Amino acid sequence: MTLAVSGISFPAFALGMLLMEVFSVQLGWLPSIGADTWKHYVLPSLTLGAAVAAVMARFTRASFVEVLQEDFVRTARAKGVRETASNPAIAAQAATEPVRTPWTEFWRKFRKQHLAMGAGVFVIALALIAILAPHIVPFDPENYFDYDALNAGPSAQHWFGVDSLGRDIFSRILMGTRISLEAGFVSVIIGAIIGTVLGLLAGYYEGWWDRIVMRISDVLFAFPGILLAIGIVAILGNGMINVIFAVAVFSIPAFARLVRGNTLMLKHLTYVEAARSIGASDWTIIMRHILPGTISSIVVYFSMRIARADMVTAPHVAIFPSLAIFLTVLALPTIGALPAGPRNSITDVTGVTVGHATIAGGDIQTGVTVVRPHAGDPFVDKVPAACAVINGFGKSVGLVQVEELGVLETPIALTNTFAVGAVAQAQIRQAVAANPQIGRAWSTVNPLVFECNDGFLNDLQAFAVQDVHYEAAYAAAAETFEQGAVGAGRGMSSFGVKGGIGSASRVVLLADGTQRTVGALVLSNFGVTGNLTLAGRHIGAELAKALAARAPEPEKGSIIMLLATDAPLDARQLRRLALRAGHACDAGPRHDTRIASRPAVPSRRRQRGTSHRARAVPCRSRHRPRRQHAPRIDRTDLTHQMRILISADIEGVANVFHPEQTRAGNAEYERARRWMTAEADAAVRGAFDGGATEVLVNDSHGGFRNLIPDSIDRRARFVLGKPRYLSMMAGVDGCNAVCMIGYHARAGSRGVLAHTINSFAFTRVWFNEQELGEAGLYGALAGERGVPVAVASGDDVFIKETKPLLPHTTFVETKQAEGQNAGTSLSPEQSCEAIYAAVKATVQRGHFSMPLRIQAPIVCRLQTQTPALADLFCQWPALERVDGTMLRFAADSVEHAVRMLNSLSAMSAMLR
Repeated sequence: MTLAVSGISFPAFALGMLLMEVFSVQLGWLPSIGADTWKHYVLPSLTLGAAVAAVMARFTRASFVEVLQEDFVRTARAKGVRETASNPAIAAQAATEPVRTPWTEFWRKFRKQHLAMGAGVFVIALALIAILAPHIVPFDPENYFDYDALNAGPSAQHWFGVDSLGRDIFSRILMGTRISLEAGFVSVIIGAIIGTVLGLLAGYYEGWWDRIVMRISDVLFAFPGILLAIGIVAILGNGMINVIFAVAVFSIPAFARLVRGNTLMLKHLTYVEAARSIGASDWTIIMRHILPGTISSIVVYFSMRIARADMVTAPHVAIFPSLAIFLTVLALPTIGALPAGPRNSITDVTGVTVGHATIAGGDIQTGVTVVRPHAGDPFVDKVPAACAVINGFGKSVGLVQVEELGVLETPIALTNTFAVGAVAQAQIRQAVAANPQIGRAWSTVNPLVFECNDGFLNDLQAFAVQDVHYEAAYAAAAETFEQGAVGAGRGMSSFGVKGGIGSASRVVLLADGTQRTVGALVLSNFGVTGNLTLAGRHIGAELAKALAARAPEPEKGSIIMLLATDAPLDARQLRRLALRAGHACDAGPRHDTRIASRPAVPSRRRQRGTSHRARAVPCRSRHRPRRQHAPRIDRTDLTHQMRILISADIEGVANVFHPEQTRAGNAEYERARRWMTAEADAAVRGAFDGGATEVLVNDSHGGFRNLIPDSIDRRARFVLGKPRYLSMMAGVDGCNAVCMIGYHARAGSRGVLAHTINSFAFTRVWFNEQELGEAGLYGALAGERGVPVAVASGDDVFIKETKPLLPHTTFVETKQAEGQNAGTSLSPEQSCEAIYAAVKATVQRGHFSMPLRIQAPIVCRLQTQTPALADLFCQWPALERVDGTMLRFAADSVEHAVRMLNSLSAMSAMLR
């Protein structure tokens, strides 16, 4: 420490002078230009490093001393571990452990991008070459002339050969790298730093900061960048410094606007608002939360600007060679195109199959095409779906239901306009045959049929399409299928010539190394001949002349587009995909209907009580003729926020069997609440690891203050205490799904600790003659808000009675009931592992079960434990007494009914 304190207290300037005395005067090691010896670097290295070494010594000592006091070090001493070996080694490792910050997280992710790392190494190598160029060039690039080797090729002496003036090409390239580094890298990094700072200030503070920065940017953007740089150099004069300044000036507004846009978006995210609410300074928020979120955009744009900056230094040198390169690249249009899937069709998305039934004879030229999202029953294994009508009035069936529910319940069918009813009826019959409960115990099914008018080639009034044709197309569905004038495409026409069905696919490689497939199937029935463009050439006018003698088809048109992907998108994101479909092209006047569909993702391994299926989304568009102009493209990004609510009760937790374990004030309860907390934590971790961006934990037992928050993943937020609005579903608004952890069977059943809301108050509860427990009551409350129950855990009796209400929910059996207070249970560890796996897999799939909906108005009947309780409850005018212990009341919503029941539960305390 004496040396460290001396090093810190000794002025850096004086230290430098002392070292200069030793190395320059005493040893004669003077810094110089040249590569004759490396000793010239000793003086500046030691001068700069000596002061830094003292500071690092003090920091490391402080951390080292602190770590040596930790328990694990004391334990090592107690076990007799050698003091000079293990303890200092452990302490040194802990003392120098890197701090995890957004920047280290960025580096950790960047290292996994091998291509980016390779490019980074190459750039660093170029930078080192540029810096060391004066020391490593074999010949003077300007003053060396080998007249005996003019235009000589590569040799041992001249690696890259000699130019027409006798200069060594390799030496000139090395020095040219240095000049490019100065002109390009330095100027752009100056512009990036200044622009980033201005963008952060403008986006974060807005107001006058934003107005000033944006107006200056507008002025600079009014001039072409190269002309602006040339103008600045013309005013200031020649010289590298002036060139760097000019390039930096025209780089500033580009970086400022880029960073400002990202900052405006990031500053309103939840984690930034949370940092602000706990008193974090603006500087901390900007540096730790906002800047790391923009760094990827800055790096990409920075790399693009360097090449442009190099060109500005000598534009005439770059323009003509680059023009030649541009023309060459233009001749290779496949460069940069995404690769097609193995079949180049929609069936490259795993699980998707397509089948046709074609009717061709005389005036009958029509058919049916069926797209199956997966091999199973779509009504049971629903897939996320979305649709978008871009500009039309199609006579399709099921669009409203898909838009409202966000799922697909049947295969997607395509046919002619007059056959929509017949095909929809066939879909309903098929679904009911497979699921007899549809329309009775279960909700109805929503068929999905799209149509195009093939009346120009087909006799629509023949009503040729029947149920059997849909069934034949369904049975024929396969991964390999015909395209062209088949199925629903048989009678279609486009641009005055034959239309039909076509399909394609593309494979996308994501940043994490995974591959995703996007497939498309198009039913084409639009466009007039004069507007036809093929392979970039407008041939419509010539074709129209050739076909002038033929009777023209009326100007009309439809196009149906089905999009399928195995990417984990939800209905909201799929709608964005549907909106974007086909926006990049315009064929002129047509009736354009686009359906974006994500037909099924591959079937995944089944877990108890659920099936993991892929998703599908249809995209269809039907529109009237519109003017020929480029459509406006929706540029909304696909950023997805997934919010999960964990509602945690205790009676369904593994190894909880007795009432004492559920009541505060005894050792049994303390142990049980730890198990409850562990299962809630497993659900939280599973949700986050499955892709959730926010998880809210609702303590849903007793007084709602049982969970131990510091034993749960720190990323979660909590809802604790009572009374509170919505009780066990508090926090459900805005969530994508609910997970019910530790739930139990309803009152009157054989389940462990079975009851409904309050075992003292109620023995049974019915909604519209449907008996419900807490899972049914609160599942319906969440469903009324459009939120489904994704996962539920509890004993086998709970699962058996709840599954008919929530047939597509993933259930986790934590124990088997053998009585009200007896049973066989998983260990706490096994239970947590099962819950974690179920929640992670369900959230990772990205689509959830249908919300539980109970038709309002609701007649609620309840049975009390004693007539005295019925006497008490009847004091409420809304309740009608049916008999000694039976009451009923009417409610206009599930929320109304649940709030009434909770109020009655609270009233029952008067008779305890």
